[in-house]
Amino acid sequence: MENNSVKSEFEIGKCSVKEFNIDIINRNFPKEKKYDFELKVGISDIQIIDEYQYTNIFLACNIMLKNKEKEFLKIYIKYMGEFRASVNLEKDKFLDYCKYNGAPIISQNLRAYLKAVTALSEIEPVDFPTINFNNVFREENQER
Repeated sequence: MENNSVKSEFEIGKCSVKEFNIDIINRNFPKEKKYDFELKVGISDIQIIDEYQYTNIFLACNIMLKNKEKEFLKIYIKYMGEFRASVNLEKDKFLDYCKYNGAPIISQNLRAYLKAVTALSEIEPVDFPTINFNNVFREENQER
């Protein structure tokens, strides 16, 4: 097999943190930590440039740690990944790849970033939960 013989119909390009804010309100975290996670997922319109179609997927997450009415930590992170496919790939199939493959890929990058930044902030590292994107997009389709 030659080095460049494997070609994927679906490729990831640039990934980056677009926005990030951490507000450590009180470092005396409660022993029982229950984080609230609010996730928003978005996919931009498909753009066609030369022989490729492109779209961006973003995950925006609000994370909060509070106990009773006292707040301890607030985090906001928006992470984006660029994906591309050949213009020969049907748009619906490309969007399905983005939803069910692309979003989970960038969620893992977001998870690693969040854990590293919180550890470097001298607080207990925050674990981003595993997301079932089948459910996320099923719920989105039901809302339409």
